[in-house]
Amino acid sequence: MIKDLDNLYKNYVENKFHKISALVISFIITGLFYIFIHQFIRSDFNYEWLLFILTIISIFIFWLFFKFKYPKNNKNKNGLILSFYTKNVDEVKLKEKFIRELERKLDDVGIKKYFNLIEIKNHHSEFIKNEEDIKKLDKKVNGHLYIYGDIKKESENNQEIYFIDLRGYVRHLPIPIPVSKELSVDFSTLLPKEFNIDKLFELRGCKFLSEICVLTVEYIVGAASLLSRNPFLALKLHQVCLSEIDKEVYKDNKQLKRIQNKLPILISAEHSLIASIYYLNNIFDKTKENLLLSLKFNDRNYDAWLLKGLIDFNVDKNIDESFISIKKAEEYANGKNEWRYSRAFILFFTGDFQEAYKICRKIKESSYFGENETLKQVEEFNLSLLSDQNLNKPQLWFWIGYLQYFKKNDYKKSLEYFQKFINYSNNPFLKEKVNSFLPDIKNRI
Repeated sequence: MIKDLDNLYKNYVENKFHKISALVISFIITGLFYIFIHQFIRSDFNYEWLLFILTIISIFIFWLFFKFKYPKNNKNKNGLILSFYTKNVDEVKLKEKFIRELERKLDDVGIKKYFNLIEIKNHHSEFIKNEEDIKKLDKKVNGHLYIYGDIKKESENNQEIYFIDLRGYVRHLPIPIPVSKELSVDFSTLLPKEFNIDKLFELRGCKFLSEICVLTVEYIVGAASLLSRNPFLALKLHQVCLSEIDKEVYKDNKQLKRIQNKLPILISAEHSLIASIYYLNNIFDKTKENLLLSLKFNDRNYDAWLLKGLIDFNVDKNIDESFISIKKAEEYANGKNEWRYSRAFILFFTGDFQEAYKICRKIKESSYFGENETLKQVEEFNLSLLSDQNLNKPQLWFWIGYLQYFKKNDYKKSLEYFQKFINYSNNPFLKEKVNSFLPDIKNRI
């Protein structure tokens, strides 16, 4: 009896209550109910009419909410949005079983607390077919990761088989198109396009599918978190993903192998970003700890070597080691240019002015996205060094004056810095350069 009522609820309430016909039937059933009880309370007929009208209004309001209301994600959590369209009771039951297993698996690996699991109503899921539909849905739901598709039950050779079609979409901060496309490829690679489950092995199939989905969630949300500058969450998710993906059961899965090869590089990037956060907050033990882990996972990490050069110089006071780290960053730069600023600074600091000036000319001729932030940091760092009265490095005035002149076009500052260099330095090579710059600078002020 309970099973029959449950089937009735799933088939006629969850799947069909949004229809106008369901609303009309609800009104008819309500009317019949009041006609039935009318014979017992005829003396209170006016009161009965009032109850009837209130009941009809309540049903109508509930129906409006059920039909049009979308769940909203809590902004403090990552919204994991599930949208699967089903047509009958068995498909609804399999969907519920799969979602339960997915929730259980998220709890098992200790990351459920980071997510708000939201299921989209079936009649809304019917119209979610592609990314454009998901983008429209996202405006209402405000999720982060969407897993959507269809569940269909079919008969094949006298056996009942479920076909689950899975697709995914991840929302993140604006990022370069190639990176976004790569993330989409990874998402589509991990999620099974069409997964078959024999009715006899429903639970086992749901468990396996939920494990694949959780690995996908860990990897994709981790990558999106890294791109959105949240390396702490990204690291947690990717560490769990790496430990799960190493299991024997996945060793022959080619799709997971692709992700497995990428995880150390991502984890290295996350440790590097975390190290830079600790450095900016003067927590140097944590900085070094994360920097070592970053290079352990990927010893070709450009950003990690660049940061290490800064730590070697500014924290450990080891100029030789800093120079080695910067050379490593140059080796793995792959077209990036930040290392030139570090290299020029070290050469100026150690007195190799001609080599430093060669790097300066390279800096003048090139540019990159975010270079203004680099220029700001370089100026602040050098001014903090020059504020030390015991430091006799007037060439640093030339260095920041050169950057103000050629890179920022701030002629007043460049004149100020070059003038200080002339006042404190006797180096003929750099003085000759300054004297060649001054007429143009004064003419532009």
